[in-house]
Amino acid sequence: MEQNQEVAACKAVSDMTEVSDSLASLGVNVKYVGQYVSDLVKEGYTPMVW
Repeated sequence: MEQNQEVAACKAVSDMTEVSDSLASLGVNVKYVGQYVSDLVKEGYTPMVW
């Protein structure tokens, strides 16, 4: 991970795939992102989903 960058993962998805603890141990911010993504969309960002 690059310095001064936040790496985040969706807690709902990582819980379903049972990788939340592993991601957190790597320094990934595991959190629920629904409201965060909603706020970004309201600001004009387009989320990339694949």
